[in-house]
Amino acid sequence: MKSLVNGIDQGVSPQAENHLADEGSWGVLKAGCVNEGVFREREHKRLPPGFDFDPKLAVGVGDVLVSRASGSPRLVGSVARVRRLSYRLILSDKTFRLSIGASAIPDFIVYSVNCRGYRNQVEEAISGAEGLANNLPLSALRAFVFLLPPLPEQTAIVEYLDAQTGKIDHAADAARREIELLKEFRTRLIADVVTGKVDVREVAVRLPEEPPEEEPPEEEPPEEEPPEEEPPEEEPPGADLEDVAENDNGEDGGFSSDEEDADG
Repeated sequence: MKSLVNGIDQGVSPQAENHLADEGSWGVLKAGCVNEGVFREREHKRLPPGFDFDPKLAVGVGDVLVSRASGSPRLVGSVARVRRLSYRLILSDKTFRLSIGASAIPDFIVYSVNCRGYRNQVEEAISGAEGLANNLPLSALRAFVFLLPPLPEQTAIVEYLDAQTGKIDHAADAARREIELLKEFRTRLIADVVTGKVDVREVAVRLPEEPPEEEPPEEEPPEEEPPEEEPPEEEPPGADLEDVAENDNGEDGGFSSDEEDADG
């Protein structure tokens, strides 16, 4: 990083009022003014009247700002570029400002530091700073490593990403506007009903009928298992021999007719 920048500025954090700056006053940026790569100029506090500061700390359009500290380690090291300004603001001591050199395009650096490689370096830096778990040391920021292609390639990458992210930003803005309109309609509807401006009986008549609730399908009774076949009764041993003997001796157990004739 130190070979890509001409300098890194850091601001001050005076006792400030928890209000937005007005036309006649200045504000100092909060730590979360660049969270998740988006500059939020309303994230500031109003400086007290008569506060004296170095004019070099004034924030300008095009500045590249880095979050030095945050209550969440995930937000430490967030980077964003100032696209527009409606307030007069100065840097706080929780914000770095990078002065990009001629070898790099500021927007390319902003896109680069929102990649995983940069976040890995930030996470290692804040975890290795003892007692400063949610702070990014200036020495660590200067030592970060970036891949820097030639300027024409940087320009092509920035133009492509601007076009693609512009579509996403446009869709997000449209969704936010729709949400605000729905919230406004909800508030107005509640007020009209409560004050009697809307006759809910007439509204109820115009409501579409709700489809009948479908009854859950009847559960089929479980199939009955066929009864188990009983095994055939086993005959006692010797039963066949008895049957043979009965057949030989006759049903009544007497002698045959031939034998009777011989005896006679």
